[in-house]
Amino acid sequence: MTDSEHDSAYSRLRLAISLVLAVVGNIGMWAVIVVLPDMQAEFGIARADASLPYAAAMIGF
Repeated sequence: MTDSEHDSAYSRLRLAISLVLAVVGNIGMWAVIVVLPDMQAEFGIARADASLPYAAAMIGF
């Protein structure tokens, strides 16, 4: 393979599509961290108690 095959427009398109799919697929995993302090305040529980369901989901995921 030559360098031009690695740097083609098609390879850049595949990279962009892969990046978009990775971001969309993983945003739910990281969005919980943003709302965790609000959940903690809303239910009046400790941070460890608020993050327990998230930790259990990630272990089972």
